[in-house]
Amino acid sequence: MISTLLIIITFCFLTYFIVARLNISGKDKTFLNFLNIYHFLFWGLYCIVAMSGSDTVRYYNEVANSRSGDIFDFFGIGTTFMFFAGYPFIKWLGMNYYDVMATFCWFGFLGAMFFFIAINNLLPSRRIKILRIDALYLVFLLPNMHFWTCYLGKDTLLFLGLGVVFWGMEKIGRRLIVIVLGLLLMFFIRPHIVFGVFVAIMLVILFMKSKITTAQRIGIGIFMIIAISLSIGKVFEYTKVDINDPIESFNATSLDRSQRLSSNSGSGVNLASYSLPVQIFTFLYRPLFIDSPNVLGYISSFENLLILYLTIKVLFSRRRLLVVRAHNFQIYFSAMFFIIGTLMLSSSLSNLGIIIREKNMVMIFLLLILLYALSTERKILDIRRAKLMQNL
Repeated sequence: MISTLLIIITFCFLTYFIVARLNISGKDKTFLNFLNIYHFLFWGLYCIVAMSGSDTVRYYNEVANSRSGDIFDFFGIGTTFMFFAGYPFIKWLGMNYYDVMATFCWFGFLGAMFFFIAINNLLPSRRIKILRIDALYLVFLLPNMHFWTCYLGKDTLLFLGLGVVFWGMEKIGRRLIVIVLGLLLMFFIRPHIVFGVFVAIMLVILFMKSKITTAQRIGIGIFMIIAISLSIGKVFEYTKVDINDPIESFNATSLDRSQRLSSNSGSGVNLASYSLPVQIFTFLYRPLFIDSPNVLGYISSFENLLILYLTIKVLFSRRRLLVVRAHNFQIYFSAMFFIIGTLMLSSSLSNLGIIIREKNMVMIFLLLILLYALSTERKILDIRRAKLMQNL
């Protein structure tokens, strides 16, 4: 464990030097350094309460016990890629299980940092508070974002890849290579999520007024068409959907997965019997105390209640129009990806424990949309107040 503590301390110092070079306020720099430590606390919690039976043990042992000396023996998509990702740390650097877990925990923090920087740059005003706490800080302190991205797992690398891609969208021309690398990382973990990203980008380009030039639209459109064409076969293969009858096959596969997840856990819910609106509500806002399967479920219930409150506050007011009028590529992408991801996942999951984990990738975009609406409203009110003071 001494080596693990040294690795954590090293990453904390590395984070300090990275954050010091960022073009953000001193207060935000202090928060990101705190967030790094906060994230490692969830690594400790995960090692205590969730390690038994976890896939992380399998990912580590599969490589550690292998006699193969070639990293590319483990190259593949999905679970196989996790062996590949862990190989350099386990075989080349000789890290033990906890060392590798701490390393991937830091990767999860980097994903959160990329999202924080991108969202901070998007918000028109930071003068919004929830429970007397800076709203952006509160969002990034929500437990599920950290608990499911603090270990050697698919969700950690997927969150990192998604954060890199979203950060890169702020300056697509200058960060195109970074975006491609993020997409590749996501593709080798869960191809269908990358497919959702491609579709969301295409919809933004085709139907929404965003601040990108015609040349950029054409270039991005061509790249997306090529990427979708090359990846769609792998997506169908990974999701076990018949390419000849995708809709019927997807429905059958989703129903089968839903039934298996429900039967294998005491936290199962029969989503197949629900209407689409109830499926979506269950995916986004449950568990809610009365159906919490365990202590983690109760913690998630508080988080879900806060998100539900913010959703109602924005949805049933004129604030929702502020998002529609944003004319910002990242905001429109967030809305499209959130809708696509929610529809994809809500129809195929029926275990509340799995739902809590899997929805982490789309909830960050819902929270961004809600924050943007509240922030824009605050900016408008501040401008009106300033004009009123000038007229007095």
